[in-house]
Amino acid sequence: MEPTTARLDGMEQEEKLRLLELLLHDLRAKGLLSRDTLVQVARDVMLQDYREDHDLRCFDCVPHESEEE
Repeated sequence: MEPTTARLDGMEQEEKLRLLELLLHDLRAKGLLSRDTLVQVARDVMLQDYREDHDLRCFDCVPHESEEE
């Protein structure tokens, strides 16, 4: 069975992440995915989402002032 990207092209990122969540939990419940793998995928997705967050990237670019100033 080939994945159909046309079905995913119209979806927002949040919808895709929700679908991924459902699929991963289903695979975990069926014993096809270890807990460690599930946790690692979650970490990777959260890290990627963090890196793509425009507000956080802008915050990282701002020179931080020390508390003493």
